[in-house]
Amino acid sequence: MKEKILEYIDEYWTNKTPKPFIPGKTVVPVSGAVISSEDIKTVADALLDGWFTEWVYASKFSRKLSEYVGVKHAILCNSGSSASLLATLACLEKFSRNKKQYKIVTCATGFPTTVAPIVQFGYVPLFVDVDPITLNIKEVDTLECLVQPDVAGIVVAHTLGFPIEFVHNIRMLCDAEGKFFVEDCCDVLGGSHFNIKKLGSYGHTATCSFFPSHQITAGEGGAVFTDDDELAEIVRCYCEWGRDCSCKPGQDNTCGKRFDHTWTNLPTRYDHKYTYTRLGYNLKMTELQAALGYSQLSKVDVFAQMRRDNYQYLYDLTANLPGLSLVEPSRYASPFGFPITATKAKGLVEFLESRNIRTRPVFAGNLTRQPAFDNLYYENHSKLVNSDYLMENTFWVGCHPALTKEMLEYVADSVKEYVKGKG
Repeated sequence: MKEKILEYIDEYWTNKTPKPFIPGKTVVPVSGAVISSEDIKTVADALLDGWFTEWVYASKFSRKLSEYVGVKHAILCNSGSSASLLATLACLEKFSRNKKQYKIVTCATGFPTTVAPIVQFGYVPLFVDVDPITLNIKEVDTLECLVQPDVAGIVVAHTLGFPIEFVHNIRMLCDAEGKFFVEDCCDVLGGSHFNIKKLGSYGHTATCSFFPSHQITAGEGGAVFTDDDELAEIVRCYCEWGRDCSCKPGQDNTCGKRFDHTWTNLPTRYDHKYTYTRLGYNLKMTELQAALGYSQLSKVDVFAQMRRDNYQYLYDLTANLPGLSLVEPSRYASPFGFPITATKAKGLVEFLESRNIRTRPVFAGNLTRQPAFDNLYYENHSKLVNSDYLMENTFWVGCHPALTKEMLEYVADSVKEYVKGKG
């Protein structure tokens, strides 16, 4: 019966007729997941098994993900933002024992949940300006900050899927200084550092997101990567209520010592499944999310290449237009979007939106100008001139695999039309 249901799903999904693209009427989205009948069947397979918390597919997805990135551990969680919280908290617990180290380096141009754990755990963000050419954190300023005695570590993202070219230097310097590196890879799964290693394998911990706009999706969901056994155990503990027990839902006594542990203030032979060594959370991924992520992961390299191809296509069509500045294509990137810096960005954005071409700013722009930071204490390494400039003049359009050549040409033609009309 189960096989028959899966056959019907395959038939239904395969026979879906795509809607034709009508320039000016059909929306050109900035992001969009590419879902196959195989993805839907995998989720249905998990659903029909009747187990909804982490189980078989979660285990398979975690193992396959760690192998893909090239790390020992990939701990699944419910979002990329939760991954940032877990990755930062674990590093703070292991590395930050010096109370004089109260600052954490990060980029002023970015996404709020990369920075949120820094503030929420009582540390001070030390903001470094963005490089306007690469859209990533400035190299010299970053390395200068990391040798400061009051700095505990760094939490930084590969912006819009463009690799931080000095990511190896960050890790080497952090190791030399005894500081931690949280590598935010939510936008860049499938990217590499000059084809040497996959991004996500450089930080002491690294994060990933499976939100539908990213390279692969689990509907929602995230993961923390690490090669460090101790950090992996800390992350798992905080992710699963703060329990000391490593049993998954539905498991009992996998260690064979469930009632044999001794704790100073607990009753004799207290149940280890309900022993809490940290004040944690429930941030686990569901089995249905894991099933979708597991199915999608087999296509991550294909999706990343499609993003690179779409990016190159848009770049070739718009690179020589006056008044525009573009980020050069990279075969090592896994582009999240196609950024455009324009001297008349607001007008261009309004023009594109009027033609049903969706646009987005570079996330929160200069974070320190966001209302959430009005009453927060932070420090800047220097004046955030480039972050301000990008906030005013840079936006991005889609280059994801769901876009057709016809859509990409429409985007490029629209940009050309505006530039030629406005000068």
